[in-house]
Amino acid sequence: MRDRKKGGGFPPRIVHYRSPKAHATDLLAMADRAIHELTQQQLPEGIVSKQILEIQAHRRIAEPKLAATGLVVLDSSSSERVVVVSRDEAMSTTRERLGRYAAAEDLPPRSPGDGPDEGKTSPHEDVFDGIDGFVRRSPLERVSERLQGLLTEADGPVNIIVDLFAPEDDELREAWIEEVELLADRAETSFETYDDPAIGISLVRLDADRALVEQLALLDQVALIDTPAAPALTRPGLASLQDLEELSLEIRPPDQDKPAVGIIDSGVSGGHPLLDGALLGADALHPAFGGQAEDGFGHGTLVAGLALYGNVLACVAERTFEAPFPLASVRIFDEDGKIPTGVNPAVLLREAIEHLAEQYDCRVVCLSLGDHNAPFLGGKASPLAALVDDLARALDIVIVVPTGNLQHESLVAPAQLLAQWPRYLTEPGNELLSPSQAAIAITVGAIAERAATDLGGASIAVAATAFGPAPYARRGPGVREAQKPEVVADGGNWVFDRSDGAILDDTGTAVLSTSARDDLLFDTAIGSSFAAAQVANTAGRIAERYPDLSAAAIRVLLLQGAMPLAADHGVSPDQRLALSGHGVPRVDNCIRSTESRAVMLAENSLRPDTFHVYRFPAGTDFFTLAGGQRRLTTALSFDPPVRYRRYDYLAYQMELVVVRGISEDEVFHLASAANKGKLSELSAKQLTMAPSFSKNARGVNQVARIDYKQRPSAKFRDDWFIVVRSVNKWMRDRSPQPYALAVAVEVEQSTQLRTQLRAEVELRARGRARV
Repeated sequence: MRDRKKGGGFPPRIVHYRSPKAHATDLLAMADRAIHELTQQQLPEGIVSKQILEIQAHRRIAEPKLAATGLVVLDSSSSERVVVVSRDEAMSTTRERLGRYAAAEDLPPRSPGDGPDEGKTSPHEDVFDGIDGFVRRSPLERVSERLQGLLTEADGPVNIIVDLFAPEDDELREAWIEEVELLADRAETSFETYDDPAIGISLVRLDADRALVEQLALLDQVALIDTPAAPALTRPGLASLQDLEELSLEIRPPDQDKPAVGIIDSGVSGGHPLLDGALLGADALHPAFGGQAEDGFGHGTLVAGLALYGNVLACVAERTFEAPFPLASVRIFDEDGKIPTGVNPAVLLREAIEHLAEQYDCRVVCLSLGDHNAPFLGGKASPLAALVDDLARALDIVIVVPTGNLQHESLVAPAQLLAQWPRYLTEPGNELLSPSQAAIAITVGAIAERAATDLGGASIAVAATAFGPAPYARRGPGVREAQKPEVVADGGNWVFDRSDGAILDDTGTAVLSTSARDDLLFDTAIGSSFAAAQVANTAGRIAERYPDLSAAAIRVLLLQGAMPLAADHGVSPDQRLALSGHGVPRVDNCIRSTESRAVMLAENSLRPDTFHVYRFPAGTDFFTLAGGQRRLTTALSFDPPVRYRRYDYLAYQMELVVVRGISEDEVFHLASAANKGKLSELSAKQLTMAPSFSKNARGVNQVARIDYKQRPSAKFRDDWFIVVRSVNKWMRDRSPQPYALAVAVEVEQSTQLRTQLRAEVELRARGRARV
């Protein structure tokens, strides 16, 4: 008896083209037309035409299946546009297979609701039924828009990279490269070639004018001709930022009475003109430091600049440095960036956090700590993570921690792995570093905002594309599969040499901040700690604007203000969440409402195993305005007691669902104790948001969203309801537990949404006080 695999299996057979003969005739005609265009084009002397075509498809077609029809895949990164080359000039194998496919009988027309197609499968149906057509790639689409614009403005040659398709056949690939080099030689320009068949990369770097680019674009084997993007900051540019007098910066210190942000790191360098006016104090509490709070390592001063100002490069561009709040620092790292030998990290950490909260009234603390010897492999939290959670709850503060970084030395082999970004980030061994799995803390991952380097050479590459996961990013989830990281920010990018994988020092892709060196005003760095510092800045701005909010309320405003990354970068939705969380917090979204994006906030307390119901009022532009994008975002955060060695790490959990198409009395009945308090009873009326409520309920800091391209269906335009339920895990104390809830409503075309919601909520509060 054989075991049967669970799940998976073949998809149902749904034939798109019902007449194989008619479809084969169309495909053959399109292939002939494309090949005729290829053979008739005027090519430079010594260049031969190739049978390289682009397949337009409506589904993914397996590469071995295409190979069986005589088509070798050169690029299948897009399932809808697959680049292939024929094994022979006449496409004889493809034509023969098309003939066998065309001989099959026609199928009857399909009707809506029909099940899978049955009967005999046409020969090669799995290939040709998925193909909509064959086209020739035009020379124009081989030149990037960026390069086209640059050539229009440039007076002379520009630096370009010619990216070639790289077939596995060594002789063919080398011949294709030699044609590019031939054109470069004729133009009397030097070139540098990088060819790595193991990872399918063939690149030629050269300086080219418009005429040479136009010639290169005629080569069928050219995938793309591009010029490296200009970095926002170059090494000479960084050097020009070191003279304070020449920069003429306007420095505005903060109001010292504002809620402070604390830094736990390697200290802060005294005397820095951009930090001194904001620094309440810099302390080294443990005797191991001998009272020396100066930054001997340099990391803490870089973190301090980002925590205080956020985007330091933007401040430089505006020539204004306005500190929104004061800073305080506690040193825990020595000159090597390590916790001193013989010092208990737990004692050091508790002392530092309590000191910042009690001595300087810090509402937000940025903790730059990651233990490379303790990646989170699942199971229980680490002792330090439990300590962070306990202090965050007891002191009612927001603690921001980075995910930690992958060490370049751990990547084997680095050149091949970096070329496969970001897939290698999802592999085992790249988990969070302790204490970043802390449940109540805000855990911050890193993205790479910039993918432009001023380093030259065909073998030089930027690891991550712009606004993708940083190439050193560590991934979640956290304890009991809770969402970690919750948010991300810019931590800089890696530039590497494709020949050996070595990481190169590059100013353009790094993060700019304040320098600990006496001879520098600014410096650059890369890492998730610098992403965390920017998120701490956003949290600090929320606390500065709303000083009476609880830590949970600060967290939900931060969470609801996060903007998800626009691209998936080739990873699954779950992997994307594990790397990039809910996105990048935008300061404006976090601290204010507008007439097209309104944020409602509630702080409340809930007894274990009970629930609250909130009304999301109808009658606003979210329900009534015709057309236009709209989004509903919910964020929930709470502060449960934790126990390090318990299976249920959190003393209680909270669940949130949004229901519609149901009356308020029905909501209370279905969620009530008389109905066993199961939110699953509401599932038929539940709004499907992402992530799902079951995934969110695993953690403390929860976010869910749903997007609409138009207003909701007419049958769902009455009041909606938000149900928040507490589930006791092991608490004996039945006293109410605090939580914060934020609901953000966006309607792209609205000019009065905030006003409408304010009027609705105030009216409801006067009419009925039940929540």
